[in-house]
Amino acid sequence: MTEQDQIQLSGSYVNFHTTNAPLSFRAGFPGVNLSLTHAFTESLTGTAYGGPRFVSSTTQTVSDNIKAQSTVWLFGASLAKRFERTSIQVNVDRDIVPSGFGLLIQRDRAGLTVSHDLTETLAASFNGSGFLVSGITSRAIGGNFPESRYFYLTPKVAWKILEWWKLELSYTYGWRDVDGSSDPAMSNATMFMLTYYPPKLAFSN
Repeated sequence: MTEQDQIQLSGSYVNFHTTNAPLSFRAGFPGVNLSLTHAFTESLTGTAYGGPRFVSSTTQTVSDNIKAQSTVWLFGASLAKRFERTSIQVNVDRDIVPSGFGLLIQRDRAGLTVSHDLTETLAASFNGSGFLVSGITSRAIGGNFPESRYFYLTPKVAWKILEWWKLELSYTYGWRDVDGSSDPAMSNATMFMLTYYPPKLAFSN
């Protein structure tokens, strides 16, 4: 539209069905998405998008076919800011994803990512996200899909040891609470990764 504004219109269609399951489930949801990106300054950019998904599902039981239709509005927004040595990004979004339970779930997410270059070879970052998950199609095998809440926090340090070698160390704390469960679940994890980036090879005649 202008040097600072970009608009995008897209359409999609998803067809999801289960196989080799006690209950046959099939769902399709076409949708339209409108996205707008605006550059407030050279270092500050924002994006917002949204659109409807028209969900139609069929669950085949032993005695009957259960059909359901609904309209779900998906949306998202992000804001990214770059400083001389630091970058910050916040985002929120809603999406529809298939689950391993044989139904569709709605996932709401909010996240924050911060990265900072301590030196030319040492960088630190932080990534955190919170999720709210609920079922769009109300029943799976044996009952309803319970609403759940989940978040994780991940600080990370990356060190460029040599020109082609990079060392990364991170820690992740996770927390999850499910309706109907007496106590939430917590997890702790660490990751150590050593990466080698081979030099690019070029051939010419």
